[in-house]
Amino acid sequence: MPQATIDVGQYNLDGQRYEQLIRQMYDENPPITLPAEYAHWVKDNLLRFTIRLARYKFVARLLKPTDRVLEVGSGSGLGTIFLAQHCAHATGLDVKQHEIDEAQSINRRDNVTFERGDFFEMKRDRRFDVIVMLDVIEHMEVEGGRRLIQTAAQHLERTGMLVVGSPSIHSYPHQGP
Repeated sequence: MPQATIDVGQYNLDGQRYEQLIRQMYDENPPITLPAEYAHWVKDNLLRFTIRLARYKFVARLLKPTDRVLEVGSGSGLGTIFLAQHCAHATGLDVKQHEIDEAQSINRRDNVTFERGDFFEMKRDRRFDVIVMLDVIEHMEVEGGRRLIQTAAQHLERTGMLVVGSPSIHSYPHQGP
């Protein structure tokens, strides 16, 4: 049965139906507690939160519905979950178990998995159509960054795409407080 949508422009025409749809929405979607990093941003710096989501929106526009995506350094998983709305499957990879636990606690999508692991130790036969690394490479020395890119190339399909995002000192003058 297709899920009914709540048309906020028409809800007051049938208040009873609106209440039914709201109850259904809450029953089918239990509340999610945001991981501390995102909860902090919602409370104290919503602009930073929306900038983070905008970066994932940019990446999502590059994806195909058939893509298998790996996000290296997925953290608490919100970006991986977002990307999964635009591809066949998304895997979030992080070295920190508490980040993987947080990601799994908020995930409600069947086409998402989270794994704790070291990207450099990933089995060589694992391949992805897209590998995403946002705010990862800048934490490495130059040689580590080179190794990161080389490792990504080994895990990409022949026609795959690597997306690397990093803060830039050149963008600072264009940012607001």
